Amino acid sequence: MRYRPLAHLPMAVSAIALKLDDRFQRSAPGWSALTLAALDCGINCFEVYGRSPALVDGVGQALRTVERRLIYLTWRFGPCAMPQQYAASAYAPEGMESLAKAIVARTGLEYIDLIQLDDPGGRDLSAQGLQALKQMKAQGLARALGVAGQGEEIDAYISTGAFDALTMPFSMLSGSRERRRMKAAADRNMTVMADSFYPKAMLALAEAAKPKKGLLGFNAKTHALTPQPYTFLHTTADWTAEEICLAYALTEPTLASVQIEPDNIIHMQALADVAERELPPGLPAQIEMSRFSAFGQDARSA
Repeated sequence: MRYRPLAHLPMAVSAIALKLDDRFQRSAPGWSALTLAALDCGINCFEVYGRSPALVDGVGQALRTVERRLIYLTWRFGPCAMPQQYAASAYAPEGMESLAKAIVARTGLEYIDLIQLDDPGGRDLSAQGLQALKQMKAQGLARALGVAGQGEEIDAYISTGAFDALTMPFSMLSGSRERRRMKAAADRNMTVMADSFYPKAMLALAEAAKPKKGLLGFNAKTHALTPQPYTFLHTTADWTAEEICLAYALTEPTLASVQIEPDNIIHMQALADVAERELPPGLPAQIEMSRFSAFGQDARSA
């Protein structure tokens, strides 16, 4: 595993981060096993997305096996994590403070490295809410504050200077808008991380690029007559389309880490290995040509 420095804290994190999302239903031992396997792969950067007791207990149990200062733990705050009694106002000061204290107490992990707001709208976070977050940081409940999302409001949150980190989608389909946003965050000394390196639009392109099967198998001649810009996603030896997309995201120097959401431990291990691999010669040029083809432009605007 390769490691990269954070802009806002004196530590380095794994180039690949593990996102633990309770939309994937697992038992506490299941979450613990996945987290421990990630640690074995050299991953020290984790984001928790959700509030199920099984997720909280499993992650806490696994991460307590490692010296706390070696782990970077992000917890996403918002509707995905807020207790039911605060669901009507996910960024209410009392709700966020209660949640932070409950997380630290239940996991036994002393503090949260990054409290990250989940795609807050322009009016979702009040001045009182922001003050409560700053107070939690001053008290040591959290070491840093972040914001995640891709809406227009994110630019306003970046410009406030109140946040230490940004998590945003980044993939082969990202264009100048995303790169300007990343630069704006980096210029304010914010750590930038990526999610959605393999978005639905990319999945659609990968599917369209698959060689078509005829009655006798792959009809290479027919496929050659209708070439797709992203054919290389399925014709690069020893690489899957997902691995190529992850490797591409890892080449972006602004990013401290890229999040993965594996289906299982074997899938996670395969993705973690990408951090140590170099794209084959000639493939970066194919990627760039595909990104700026008419087909790629259409996908980015979809």
